[in-house]
Amino acid sequence: MGGITLEDVVILSAHGAKKIVSEAEELLKKAISENGENQKISFPDTAYFLPLSYALLGFEIKTLKDIYLSLNTAISIINKKQSEPLKYVLDNGVATLLAEEIITAIRYLYNQEPQPDCEGFFSDTILRTLGIQLVDGRLSGFAAILGAAPDNKTAVEIVRELQKRQILVF
Repeated sequence: MGGITLEDVVILSAHGAKKIVSEAEELLKKAISENGENQKISFPDTAYFLPLSYALLGFEIKTLKDIYLSLNTAISIINKKQSEPLKYVLDNGVATLLAEEIITAIRYLYNQEPQPDCEGFFSDTILRTLGIQLVDGRLSGFAAILGAAPDNKTAVEIVRELQKRQILVF
């Protein structure tokens, strides 16, 4: 048995991206029908609107209607055929990140974020503070954990070990 192939990764990334982008699209339609397209949308205490959309695409997302700029980009990414498998996987990752940002912003609109036992969105002030701590050594680094642990106990153990080393965990 050879394990997971690049072809498997390409198929999984496409399937996952399409699922999350579709979820974002449905949630946006629902939010617009309930609140109107001119409903303001944002994360708390940031000057960067929806930060991923702003950083990756230069879009200043201020209303639910504006979200279509980011969503349509994600849709075009997942519908684009790529001849290079790794670029295809990375592009699907970008589409997924944009869609997750949309989902999270709408969850904030409905006061469903931050979730219990979570910090939620890191405001500009928190990020500046963490940046200073990274530079002066009070914070060793950060770790982004992707995928699921085999069980909750293992997940907690991994996070706690990293936190003991003063590593910020996402």
